[in-house]
Amino acid sequence: MSGRAVQRRASTLHSALVLDALDASCRGLGAVRAYITEAMDEESKALRRKDNWKTPFEEKERYKWYSVAEEAIGNCPGAARYTMLGDRESDIFDVYARARSKKWDFVSRVSADRRVKDGDKPTLFPTLAEWPAQHSYALQLPVTDKRSAHQSTLDLKFGPVQVLRPAGHPDKNLPESLPLFAVEVKERGSTVVGNEKPVHWVLITSHEVKTIEEAMQIVRWYVERWTIEQTFRTLKSEGLDIENSEVHTFEALANLATFALMAATQVMQLVKARDGQTGQTIQEAFTSQEIECIHQLNAPLEGKTDKLKNPYPKNSLAFAAWVIARLGGWSGYVKAQRPPGPITMLNGMVRFYNILDGFVMRLKHVKELAK
Repeated sequence: MSGRAVQRRASTLHSALVLDALDASCRGLGAVRAYITEAMDEESKALRRKDNWKTPFEEKERYKWYSVAEEAIGNCPGAARYTMLGDRESDIFDVYARARSKKWDFVSRVSADRRVKDGDKPTLFPTLAEWPAQHSYALQLPVTDKRSAHQSTLDLKFGPVQVLRPAGHPDKNLPESLPLFAVEVKERGSTVVGNEKPVHWVLITSHEVKTIEEAMQIVRWYVERWTIEQTFRTLKSEGLDIENSEVHTFEALANLATFALMAATQVMQLVKARDGQTGQTIQEAFTSQEIECIHQLNAPLEGKTDKLKNPYPKNSLAFAAWVIARLGGWSGYVKAQRPPGPITMLNGMVRFYNILDGFVMRLKHVKELAK
């Protein structure tokens, strides 16, 4: 890239998980693409931003927010409705306009103070500031790298907005405005710990939001974005350690990372199914031979008391999750212990597939003896 000081090149993955809107179950990996990204110094970044508006959206790296979702939807035909869910990087007017033209929905966290019309203020954030809170609720926030665990009080605002096409946007074929809804969740200052930043989400969606319950549903859907964060956590040093792989070519790394992402997705399927609330069957994540092995492993993993019995139906994915979690070091006490997380499930999966190799060899030996 002439005129730009490229410091290094890195391979990145962009993927789409498929979640059920009703029970938040993980149905699998919808699509994944590998990219080579270039890390640049500040001068190079400034040059790119200056010329970026001239580049067609389809040629920009952020087109992935549309193209990968499009591929995932194409791989999952027959759904009653599709909703694209993304973080602040997905706050792209081009994506919104293309999604609406396809009659797809979206929920995205807002990054830019977008221009709006039909209000007293010209942009979104000042508009939201004038809206009254329509609901408040208490929420126990877990500890994170940036926040202490604490009981918070959150205020909820929501309402319709007409989001305008960005000023000077080169694609005049996009609609001048989109009728959408905004949802804001903000922690009250009285419950913020010390100098920590309050929880503050501004979400924009194509779904109709006219009631408190509809607004809370949008918030619940956005919370499910944590699933993709946990999936990539499973890929990294605590889990599959893909970052320290010793492959040297882009193609090899892309293949390795894709297979690892498939494994991490299976781990998340088990995590989501562990409490038996998703209703998924064991066949959704395992082959018939793997299922047979899981059933054989269940009995020796159970204890003598009812509290240490697998409580789920044998045909459910929750049944498999209990077995895999036990293999990963979980005690098996459903109500007495913290539920198993992604790393426990991953450890269990590694152990399970090692056992499966011996199980398959034994089956082959028995069949040969029976001849």
